[in-house]
Amino acid sequence: MFHLKIIKPKKGDSKDFFYTHYLEKKNENFSNIESIKKYLFEKNEFFHYEFALFNNYLRFFDYHFVSNMIAITQKYINSIQHIPEYDIEIISFYTNMSYFFLEIKSYVLAKKYTGFLSTLVNKRIQDISVSQLYKFKILEAITTGKPVQPIIETTKQLGLDCMEKEILEFLEKSM
Repeated sequence: MFHLKIIKPKKGDSKDFFYTHYLEKKNENFSNIESIKKYLFEKNEFFHYEFALFNNYLRFFDYHFVSNMIAITQKYINSIQHIPEYDIEIISFYTNMSYFFLEIKSYVLAKKYTGFLSTLVNKRIQDISVSQLYKFKILEAITTGKPVQPIIETTKQLGLDCMEKEILEFLEKSM
C-alpha cells in the first residue's frame, strides 16, 4: 500500500459527503479513524464513495474490522466488475488488500488477493500505470517466493527511485 490518498473535508458549500452527512451531524472529529470505521460499519451496502473511503484508509484499520468488511466490499466489487472503467479501482483495492495482509503476516490471504489481482492485471495490463504494475510484480514475487531484488533494480532503472525506499521499508516491516 503506497501513497494512499487521504479524503479531507472541503471548505465552503461543497463539503465532502462523508463530512457533511456523518461527521458534522454527529459532531465527530474527522481525524479520528474510529469515526470512519463506525461510518463504514453502519453501512449495509457500499457505493463508490464508501468503497473509496475503505480502500484509502485500509492500512489504518485492524484485521478484525477488515475481515468484517470483506463481504460488503466483495458485494460492491461484484456489482461493478462488469464495468471496464472500474477495473483499475478494483486492481488498486486488491493491491492494497494484498499489502495489508502481508503487513499483518497473513500470507495465505495475501496470496489469495494477489491471485485475484493477477487475473485483473493480465486482463487490463495496458491500462495500469508502470508503478501499479511493479507494485503487483513485487506482490507476486513475495507471495510466490521469488527474489524481489531484480524487480527493485528494474524500478530504479525506470526512474521509480521513490518506490525502492518504500519497498525496502515495507519488506523490513512485514518480513
